[in-house]
Amino acid sequence: MSTTEAAWRSLGDLLVTRRVQLDPRWANRRTFAAETHSGKQASWYRIITSIENGDRTNYSRETLAAVEVAYRLMPGSIQRTIDSGALEPAPALAAAGTPGDPPRRAVDELRAYAEARGEKVIDVLIDEGLVEPEELVVPDSLGPDRHIVEIEDLDIPQDMKDRMIRMYLENRAWRFEQVRLERKGLDGK
Repeated sequence: MSTTEAAWRSLGDLLVTRRVQLDPRWANRRTFAAETHSGKQASWYRIITSIENGDRTNYSRETLAAVEVAYRLMPGSIQRTIDSGALEPAPALAAAGTPGDPPRRAVDELRAYAEARGEKVIDVLIDEGLVEPEELVVPDSLGPDRHIVEIEDLDIPQDMKDRMIRMYLENRAWRFEQVRLERKGLDGK
């Protein structure tokens, strides 16, 4: 077995461990494949099986990027893992939803796809004809927050509504600060 093949087998062992650490239910590879990819499940399952077993070493950049998203790794880290032998987990983004959520998964896959192409997400969206440049503007007003509207619609005393809104806004500010620190690597984890 060549050094490269051994490195890919070692990567596979690390990925199996990572999969189970992320979610104990994912000890079942089929469950993991079903919950981490929205495309053809059979082909995704074969890719996961192949990379975890170290069966081959010739994956496209797009496939590796999708694998990195599924295992919640830093973009480009699979190749670095082959060289170094250590996985690079992506920081958790608590305020953005969980990685298994379909919208979150779609955005993560889009980011990984853009990273694999060496482009920005906005460029991919435009290049693929998914949006027009004039659609990508920040509005002057974001409109009402749906959570605050729901609180305001409750049939409870106004002082309780005010406390609930204050708690919601404080929690939201705290979550955004946590994400900012995680992105900078200052969260102490």
